[in-house]
Amino acid sequence: MDHDQVTASCRAGGAGHVKIDLESPGTTTPEEPRVFGRRSRREAEVTALLDQARAHPPDSTQRFTALESLTEHDVAVVAEQALALCGSGRPEDVLVGAEALGRLQLDGPSRALWRRIGEVTRVLCGPEQRDAGILAAALTAHARALHREDPQDSAAFLAETLRHPDGRVRSAAALTVPILDEPRPLLPGLVSLLDADPLPDVADSAAAGLGAIIVRIPSMEPDVTALFVAGLDDPARASHAWRRVRAALLDEPQPDAAPDATDPDLLDDLTEVITGLRRLDWPSAQDRAVNLSAFIEEVNAAARRHAPAPDWDEAARRAAVRDALDSARRLPAESEERAEHVVRLLPVPPRTWNDRRPIGVAIDEALALCRPPADDGTTLGVQVLAFLTALGGAPGPSRIRAALADLRAAGPDDPVLLAAMLRTYSGLLSRGLLDQAADELDRFVLELLEHPDPRVRADAVWPIIGGERAVRRVVQALDRDPDAAVRANAAAGLADRDLAPGHEDLLAEALPRHFDDPDPGIRAHALRWGARMGRADALERLLREVRDPGVPWEIVGVFEYLLADVDTLPRRLHRDFTAAFARLAETGWADRADPGGHHDAESLADLLADATETVRLLDPSL
Repeated sequence: MDHDQVTASCRAGGAGHVKIDLESPGTTTPEEPRVFGRRSRREAEVTALLDQARAHPPDSTQRFTALESLTEHDVAVVAEQALALCGSGRPEDVLVGAEALGRLQLDGPSRALWRRIGEVTRVLCGPEQRDAGILAAALTAHARALHREDPQDSAAFLAETLRHPDGRVRSAAALTVPILDEPRPLLPGLVSLLDADPLPDVADSAAAGLGAIIVRIPSMEPDVTALFVAGLDDPARASHAWRRVRAALLDEPQPDAAPDATDPDLLDDLTEVITGLRRLDWPSAQDRAVNLSAFIEEVNAAARRHAPAPDWDEAARRAAVRDALDSARRLPAESEERAEHVVRLLPVPPRTWNDRRPIGVAIDEALALCRPPADDGTTLGVQVLAFLTALGGAPGPSRIRAALADLRAAGPDDPVLLAAMLRTYSGLLSRGLLDQAADELDRFVLELLEHPDPRVRADAVWPIIGGERAVRRVVQALDRDPDAAVRANAAAGLADRDLAPGHEDLLAEALPRHFDDPDPGIRAHALRWGARMGRADALERLLREVRDPGVPWEIVGVFEYLLADVDTLPRRLHRDFTAAFARLAETGWADRADPGGHHDAESLADLLADATETVRLLDPSL
């Protein structure tokens, strides 16, 4: 990058524009009078946010949050300071400045200011730019600057960057295409990224770009949404829906009316995909672009994962998995060392289109161990299945279900094995790959709740994998089981059960009985459920708890769960919770909250800080 060119561009522009002091990069010299105090305060707020962004690495949450907050501030001030950073000559500051300029919307800066921004970004995005990170960061602002002068120049620039050799640049271009007044000529480029880009993250960005474009086409969006919603109950229809939309985007002939005859492994993968997609809020017009993007991204990704992979070395992977399992088998079943060996079976970043293949190999090898009569090899095999179905995926779910059924028929009694079986069922259930009736989950849970070992009963009640009979039996365990850990887990399982409809009345009867339970863990789970349901009695009880200087850490931990279901707190409660948490911090609660020594003071201080931040975000004035 030519520092002098950028600096010259930053200096140009006449009255009202910022000058860069080359001896002190980043400082600004105003050319306009200021209203005392007000202008400097606005500048200071923007400077503080840019300093926050500079203090954290790219792609970090803290940096993203600081940069997004710039959108709430004066456009001219943000542009001035971002341009100053772009002219600093320090790559790390140039990157932040370019990212900040990318937050400016088309209708924000004046035409003259966009022209000024374009003079700088033209250099940052020019043919001599060797830093792909800076190019990707500056790309959005440059496309907008070009668009204000000539939309065709902006479209040509984006078409070129969609083909850039660096994935970060292709991704940024795909996310920027929706700014165009007429994005249709670039649709083939976006679809090409979905079809063939070697990086899944770039394909995800292409899906996001397409979703944003579709919602801007009134003649297309309702039909696309209807097609996608109709595919949420059938994996073959989901695949066919995307093929139809793809053809419409490319102005190609529509595929046959019948859903695709898809191979069984892809159908299993798509079943997992649509289970997650059904959880989205499809009726919400506000989320429509996000939902359409997610559908395109996930359904297309499933197809890419099952395409031929000439570079995939299955034999080498299978040998590596067998070595890992042999090493794990020599370690105690409940040891952290064995768990670490199992974790290594999961592919690590960066993501590839072949990620599901090594998981399938690991599941093959785990199933080979899962043959009755049960021994430690069987336990290891099911532990692997439990881990992979929870975090990696579940290729071949019918084989996993059959193996679990065979093990159940043999009557295993080992608590470690039974716990792993429960976790495997839970993973399959969360992915939509179980039939509760056919798999007789109620029967399995009811049997385990009669087990003499409290560890088995504790595992059986959280998460609850059965239906209504199992839920009713877990309520009994909450009320009457002699073991405290079983009762606490039962409270947790029931508190989470509100995520599945059909048991609201049963939960509303069972959990409020434990708002005053003497066990702080049970009390916390019951109050967590009540607060998420918006019950005033639960919120008032939580307030009484946190006003106590000796409030148990379990109660403070309730607050991290609230953001997903609570929009705001009533104004009085927000004020009182804020004051209560401030007093806990001032009086050193973290140093005294866990006399049993299960948590150190630092982790408890983090817990209190998270709770305080949650309450701040529930401010009704935000």
